[in-house]
Amino acid sequence: KKVVLAKSVPRPVLIDTLPLFMGNLAQALADNHPRGSATEANDVAQEHGGERARITRFGPQQIIQEYQILRAVVEETLEKAGALGPAESAVIQLSFDQAVQDAMTAYFLVHGRVREQFIATLSHDLRNPLNVMKLSADLILEKLADPIDSDSIEGFRLLARKIVNNAVRADRLIQN
Repeated sequence: KKVVLAKSVPRPVLIDTLPLFMGNLAQALADNHPRGSATEANDVAQEHGGERARITRFGPQQIIQEYQILRAVVEETLEKAGALGPAESAVIQLSFDQAVQDAMTAYFLVHGRVREQFIATLSHDLRNPLNVMKLSADLILEKLADPIDSDSIEGFRLLARKIVNNAVRADRLIQN
């Protein structure tokens, strides 16, 4: 499943965020550079998490795994080069921990907005069938106050059909 999800990701997402994150990490690892971590003074990880939420089917687990894999590759590469000491390990840990936090925050903000839009749309779409049901029920109650004749019974049937049809419509909206 992981491979299928990764293959479905458009290349620009990685092209835009990965090189910038790695460049920032290299700056943070440089001796005389003021950047303390790869995420300092930029929103690369936030953009990554937001794009994953907007244009992929990735969940939080897949985003975290992306950072875990990248971190393992970075650490392994620096270890092989003999350039991974305690200070570098601390910068890498801080950078990746903050990147995951930033990406997750952006991911959940995007999904929160989508959820709010969905609820607003659902509420709007449910309002019409519920109003028809309420008005129909009010008319039935009003007509019950009058003597019942054959025309009234046919009117009750029509109103009852409206209530049932709109209840089915509302139920279908909720189930979908």
